[in-house]
Amino acid sequence: MGFPTLRFLVWNLIGDFEMNDRENSKKLKETLREMTESCGLVCYWIDFSESRPHAAKVLRVYIDKAGGVGHAECEVLSRRINEYLDSREAGEYPWLEKEYYVEVSSPGIERPLFTLEHYGAALGRRALVFTKNSKKYEGTLVACDSGSVTVEADDGARQAIPFSDVKKGNLVFLCPKGEKKGGGRQKKDKAQEKN
Repeated sequence: MGFPTLRFLVWNLIGDFEMNDRENSKKLKETLREMTESCGLVCYWIDFSESRPHAAKVLRVYIDKAGGVGHAECEVLSRRINEYLDSREAGEYPWLEKEYYVEVSSPGIERPLFTLEHYGAALGRRALVFTKNSKKYEGTLVACDSGSVTVEADDGARQAIPFSDVKKGNLVFLCPKGEKKGGGRQKKDKAQEKN
């Protein structure tokens, strides 16, 4: 199943936290992880970035658990994170003096893959991998080791991609034949019932 490996993911905070002290970043990361686990959830990834230049910062926390997460779980954790951040001094986290938003969500069915652990947990699933030199590989993830991920294309050709060359990746959801993403098949079935 691969899910338990999520508990041992390497944690990374990306983006510019505008913090001179790495200990503050590490402390926030650990605090968010503990909050997430205290809610019976797994922290999949944390991202802190601007949505566009000079815009408000967005702290995104992607959470997961066996069977998936619902809106209520996202809401509870979001509230706890906001309460925690509201209680902090701006000197501890300088970006608190500026406008920011907190978003808590599931990584989704077409979840982004950030770490080798993410790729390893997704073995046997369809993925799309983009490299830093603008190449794109789509197929089944068939191998993941300490330095690369291997994608098998529909024609059976395999491509080992050094992880250092990976720009980004995500899972790809394939609808059963005749269905479209977003419930297209249900709409078609209802239209046929009326006729």
